[in-house]
Amino acid sequence: MSPIGCNLRYTKQMQLEEIKALQTEKQDIDDVVDRKTIKMGLGKLGTPGLVFVRKFRFTLESPMVADLHQFVTHVHIDLVKKTIDTGIYEIVEPINGETKPFCEIVATWLDCLTCETDELTFTTYDGCGESLYEILFKGVRVVEQNLDFDYSVSDASVQAVKFSYDSCVRRYAKEIEESNATNHSPSNPA
Repeated sequence: MSPIGCNLRYTKQMQLEEIKALQTEKQDIDDVVDRKTIKMGLGKLGTPGLVFVRKFRFTLESPMVADLHQFVTHVHIDLVKKTIDTGIYEIVEPINGETKPFCEIVATWLDCLTCETDELTFTTYDGCGESLYEILFKGVRVVEQNLDFDYSVSDASVQAVKFSYDSCVRRYAKEIEESNATNHSPSNPA
């Protein structure tokens, strides 16, 4: 046999062994991949009607201060410590025909919150403005109120206000609708 024929047989033999080794290696890889594979679909997150609560769709309201929700910059609620950290823009223009600037109305309201009689309502909304849920806080009082000024920034002035509260109740959209229907029924005019 010629050296070329030997090389061809040797090469074919090597190729067959390499192919077999690659198939074995592929099977080993497939086994590993099978053990680590998870379904990458949305699962329960793809449920029709599921709505993610968005961080930028909220209001914080008080029955004592009209339009408060328009001037709240942020809200951080600590349900364990029973505190609410918030920022309220300082503005000096009259609102809703009030003769006092809005910042004085807020300041007066905040001064009154030492008596633990006020309540705050935090409401979240979907993209169409429909309420998802609300949290009603009772026994609200101011525990910190800070103003911060700095020549190095030109941001609007915001009062940092920390509230504490005695209790809270969370209500979801259906409960809110039922409550509003009851409160505005002919037998119970608002």
